[in-house]
Amino acid sequence: TLVEVERVRPGAVSAITSKPDNVPPVIAATAVASGPAPIPTQRDESGTYLQLGAFSTRDNAESFLAHVGRELAREALPGSATEGLDSKLLIRSAGIWHRVQLGPWASAEAARAVAEILQRVAGTPPVVISR
Repeated sequence: TLVEVERVRPGAVSAITSKPDNVPPVIAATAVASGPAPIPTQRDESGTYLQLGAFSTRDNAESFLAHVGRELAREALPGSATEGLDSKLLIRSAGIWHRVQLGPWASAEAARAVAEILQRVAGTPPVVISR
C-alpha cells in the first residue's frame, strides 16, 4: 500500500510517496458538546485524510482532538462547510505516533476544500494523507 503525503499551504504544495511497514486500524472519536471525553471506536478505512497533528503521547493527541472538535462544533452552522466536521475527527496510532486526522474524504480535492477552514481552526496547515 502506498501512502501519499501532501502539505497544504497557500501557494505551495509538495508531495511525498512512501510505502508503510504496517497500516494500523483507525481509532475514531465522536466529539461531544459537553460532558466526558469521547469514547474511541475502531474503524479500518482507506481513503484521503487531513492530518492536523502528530503527538508522541496519546493524551496530547486526545487533548488536541477535543480542542479541534470543540472549535469545529462552535464554527458549525446549519448548511455551512463546517457542519458535521467534528464527527470526522479520529486518532490513528502507529508506533509512538498518535496522529489526529479528519476524514475520510472521497478525494484529495475534497480534502483540500476543507483545509483552509481547518488551518484557521487548528492553527496549523493540515497535511493531505492518501492510503
